[in-house]
Amino acid sequence: MKLCIALMVSCAAYGQHKAQLAGFILDRSGAIVPNASVSVVQMETGTRRSVRSNSEGFYAVSSLSAGMYKITIRKEGFQTLARVSVPLQATEAARFDFTLDIGSMQEIVTVEGASPMLNVTDAASGVQVGTEAVEKLPLNGRALQGLIELAPGVLATPANAGEAGQFSTNGQRPTTNYFTVDGVSANNGVSGSGLPGQFSGGALPSMTAIGSLHNLASLGEVQELRVQTSTFAPESGRLPGAHVAVTTRSGSNDLHGEVFGSFRHNALTANDWFANRAGLEKGAHRLTNFGALLGGPLQRDRTFGFVSFERLNLRQPVSFDTIVPSPSLRAGWLTVYPTANGPELGHGVALYTTQVSSPATVTTASGRLDQTLSDIGTMFVRYSRAPSRSENGFLQRNDTRFTSQTFTAGVITLPAGGRLTNDARISISRTLVSSRWLSGQAGALDLEQILGSPGQGQRLYGLSIRGIPPLVTGDPGASKQTQWNLVDSIALPLGRHDLRFGIDYQRLSPERALDIVGVVGQFESIADVIAGKPAEMTYSRAGAGSSLIETFSVFAQDTWHVTPRLNVTYGLRWELTPPPAYRTQPPPVVIGNTPITPPPIEDLAGNASSESLWQARYTQFAPRFGAAYRLNDSGSFVIRTGFGVFYDLGFSSAMDLLNGAPYNRWRNFLGPAFAPESEAVYGFERNLRLPYSLEWNTTLERAIGRDTAASVAYVGSSGRRLLRREAHLNTMPTPDFILATNNGSSNYHALQLQARSRSRRGLQGVVSCTWARAIDNGSWDSGTFVVFPGLDSSQDRGRSNFDVRHSFQAALSYTMAKNWVVSGMLRTRTGFPIDVVTMENPFGYGFDNLRPNVVGEAWIDDPSAPGGRRLNPLAFGKAVAGQGTLGRNSMEGFGLAQLDMAIEREWPFEERGRLRLRMEAYNVTNQASFADPMRFLSSPLFGVSTSLSGLMMGAGRPNSGLSPAFQPGGPRSLQASITLRF
Repeated sequence: MKLCIALMVSCAAYGQHKAQLAGFILDRSGAIVPNASVSVVQMETGTRRSVRSNSEGFYAVSSLSAGMYKITIRKEGFQTLARVSVPLQATEAARFDFTLDIGSMQEIVTVEGASPMLNVTDAASGVQVGTEAVEKLPLNGRALQGLIELAPGVLATPANAGEAGQFSTNGQRPTTNYFTVDGVSANNGVSGSGLPGQFSGGALPSMTAIGSLHNLASLGEVQELRVQTSTFAPESGRLPGAHVAVTTRSGSNDLHGEVFGSFRHNALTANDWFANRAGLEKGAHRLTNFGALLGGPLQRDRTFGFVSFERLNLRQPVSFDTIVPSPSLRAGWLTVYPTANGPELGHGVALYTTQVSSPATVTTASGRLDQTLSDIGTMFVRYSRAPSRSENGFLQRNDTRFTSQTFTAGVITLPAGGRLTNDARISISRTLVSSRWLSGQAGALDLEQILGSPGQGQRLYGLSIRGIPPLVTGDPGASKQTQWNLVDSIALPLGRHDLRFGIDYQRLSPERALDIVGVVGQFESIADVIAGKPAEMTYSRAGAGSSLIETFSVFAQDTWHVTPRLNVTYGLRWELTPPPAYRTQPPPVVIGNTPITPPPIEDLAGNASSESLWQARYTQFAPRFGAAYRLNDSGSFVIRTGFGVFYDLGFSSAMDLLNGAPYNRWRNFLGPAFAPESEAVYGFERNLRLPYSLEWNTTLERAIGRDTAASVAYVGSSGRRLLRREAHLNTMPTPDFILATNNGSSNYHALQLQARSRSRRGLQGVVSCTWARAIDNGSWDSGTFVVFPGLDSSQDRGRSNFDVRHSFQAALSYTMAKNWVVSGMLRTRTGFPIDVVTMENPFGYGFDNLRPNVVGEAWIDDPSAPGGRRLNPLAFGKAVAGQGTLGRNSMEGFGLAQLDMAIEREWPFEERGRLRLRMEAYNVTNQASFADPMRFLSSPLFGVSTSLSGLMMGAGRPNSGLSPAFQPGGPRSLQASITLRF
């Protein structure tokens, strides 16, 4: 990538991570006022920027930090106009027009400022949350995820070991969202699970060991969170999903800080619905969350510092139904399973309701330094470190440790007298992961004694009885991922045009330190175990090594202020995605006494191939267009529309040759250890290409007064060439193949409503509602579909896994007298689709389209079942050819409704000190929201929900989503906190 490095030195890339300010200067007759002096001063730091209106009466100031500003307009022959206390958010493109009155320049007219409620600059849509909302809303676990869900079109999705993407945006897959912190990429997620499934490459953000985003930035240091769900400017929208931009706080001329602490205990928590039904006591629930922030001047008006520390200690209880051997059959190694506390279910198994509490810790620490470089610009540096640990599981205990470190630096320079703005940023980050698995109630079961030893290498053992949760033992060793991200930007106003050009270069290097040898045994039934029949064995191997992933983007963009009413933004992105490659060839894996060299990736015909996954293509152009038009003179009514092409540069597991099936060099063998006649090979289709999406929207938005706005939008998207893994079986004498193809496709249409208020008689917040329909032929990158003769991908087309037809979110706060504040967040949605399939492979090798025939009414009322209904097993019959008449995702599961609330009181003391006491309640009404029913026909629990929905949304371990303690859908819990500010 020498070419990339050379271009980075000579070119520029722009990602909107700084505020933009632009507008026209007119006189009372509506005539333009050229050559007027425009002074923009940040009131907290004293940083000043000065420009002049051009011959069109237009001015523009780029790359402004978030904060309160004073804008002063001066022109000989006119009164001086000053607008003070103008709030600018970090990623805001604000439009301020000024009208000057004739008079002496020494006459100063001062008005109170306020940021405009409407976006009149481009076609982007989403939600923007500042520090005030962050402080007031009841955010469970002080986590950013709750704020992200406030954006229209954003939907939290179920997560598991195969899919860790935690939300879908406007019908896009959950692995297509792009996270930035202070303008640089945070999409450097790495897996520590050591099990087959999705490995993130560059598709997911860096997360902690409990699946949270605390390591991006602690909530106390967040200046602003902006979630753009339709980003049509070429400068943003690097991936098809949402662009989540986090901006961290900096110091100011005033010394300020806070110390805080939160506490949660099971005495303040309701019991889980499933634990109550089984007569179990509440599990241990503990949470302590404490930290401190401090910011201030190191040299007034020039140098500022900000430091943050936060520690989260969590012990979270979860309850769920599972299957264990019948008490009469617990003998030999089967005694590792607990004794059933529920009824017999036949076939040697019984119901067991468990209550487990999993400990976890997350620590985040960061420091930021900002420097004003006189009149030539500003710079900053930030370092953060976030170690975390979790212990998770029931029959298998997974001990995982993450450590994330990030260094970011940025320099904004103002050559050409401030007319030209150059913004350069670089980030270096590294995430280290280690993971260890223990099986049995006390972690005492040695699976090697049951399954045998594969010889040398890090060993990972799995053992299951069909329908019963698996046992896993082993130590996959350590892995890490390092990221370099460099952006450098140029913004140049010219006439009525705001020109921007740039590049964005990302370099990822995942590494696995040790060889991994996997041994998996599976019994068909308890009877086979009792009879002493051998397990069906699957062996896999993966060597140590490292790989290199690079992506490079260039864009050109023009925001044309055609008239004071009409803005048009148009431009082009060019994406270069060289195929990922090994940096270090893994050494041979030793099985017994025989070294086996890792094979090359296979092509469609099964021939050994040294080719790359794909050829680097130089025609990946992504045009974007957006327009905003003011429908009235006051600018209180605006229509926006846009269209764009978005390439999936993350491409999920394709960006990790070491780990991400189906691109990795793992192989699976059935039967005797590594028997060549039973080999199943992962491969890739010839001419594999980068997926892309077409996106469009039209929005009508109306301001109601100065502080309230409402909008209605139609949003659509169409995914093309999406990743779809297809299994070609029974191809002997050649091996079976699981191939990566571009046969996936999707469509999404939605009506989205939003209302927001920043302060109206003490009430502020945002309310959004979405009616949507999402259709595809595969929703997960980790899904695998069997290809039968006469069966193509079109027969799998149906509702997306995340096709939720109706969703509603509201986040409101109300300030009452005597410093009392009440706030609340309400989430409601209809159910996710349910895709009934014949059986599940607990280790990730199952197929997603082996569906049964429909022979009766699917749902039946059952007052004893969670939610009062269940799927009828008699309504589904076995398909003769492996694929039945039941359509994909043809049924709908349970919905969700949850209200979270908080009440607080502040007491001022001294000059600027404040003491705040706060009580938060999550799921105030303690309404039980159930997970979707078990969808595998082979399970004794088929058709019945086995947990609350919080556990379905995330298990709180690597690649399994956010901890259920912080998800909606759990039992009611109360949290008390205290904050001291000065």
